[in-house]
Amino acid sequence: FALVSGFATGFVDIRSTCSSSATSATRTKLAMTKTLYGSQGSRSPLCNWGASELGISIKMGDLLMNPHPFGQIPCLVDEDCGATVFESGAILTY
Repeated sequence: FALVSGFATGFVDIRSTCSSSATSATRTKLAMTKTLYGSQGSRSPLCNWGASELGISIKMGDLLMNPHPFGQIPCLVDEDCGATVFESGAILTY
């Protein structure tokens, strides 16, 4: 897998990538399985707002199942692409 740097201490952990032949708009419409782990007391609402502005559907995940190695939030899992993204700035960039 490859690590791609993000904002501040955040990073994007890409274990597999979406098909490069699909356009960004196509991937956005097909990607329906994005899970955000977070709470109202964190920067997760920024990620919810960003997804809403882009028309991307995100479901909220159970914090006990958070895949972040240290349990930090927010954390986004894109099951379609196999990507796990940590930190709000990196999630908004993703």
